[in-house]
Amino acid sequence: MRLVKTSMGLKPYTDEDALDLRRVGIGDILQAKALDQRNVQHHRKFFALIRVVFDNMPEQYDRYFPTKDDLRHELIKRAGFFKEYTDLKGIKQYRAESISFDSMSQKRFDELYDRVLDVVVLWFAFDRDILENEILQFGD
Repeated sequence: MRLVKTSMGLKPYTDEDALDLRRVGIGDILQAKALDQRNVQHHRKFFALIRVVFDNMPEQYDRYFPTKDDLRHELIKRAGFFKEYTDLKGIKQYRAESISFDSMSQKRFDELYDRVLDVVVLWFAFDRDILENEILQFGD
């Protein structure tokens, strides 16, 4: 159940949340955890960015990024969002941070999106305005 804070206190966010709240009895005690709600449309916009870049990147990169996931992971790491670890051979490795809703706040995701966009513009020499217009066509 999601709640939104108003000047009058907490209230259900959607009709479905209101139904869930009606099931709670008067005097029942609920334990809540405040979470930063992620923006689903922004998440979709990020995947649209990956799709547009993958479909339009220069051919010389095809062998390095055979899948969109390979490209996405590399762009996230290049943007500075990675976890460092040492493998069994003692070699430093880098794993792209998870962008799942449970793993990353909206604020951090906003930063990641902007920095990935910067990496794309620099790395692939895409025009930022044209790229953003293309992304909007796929974003919904």
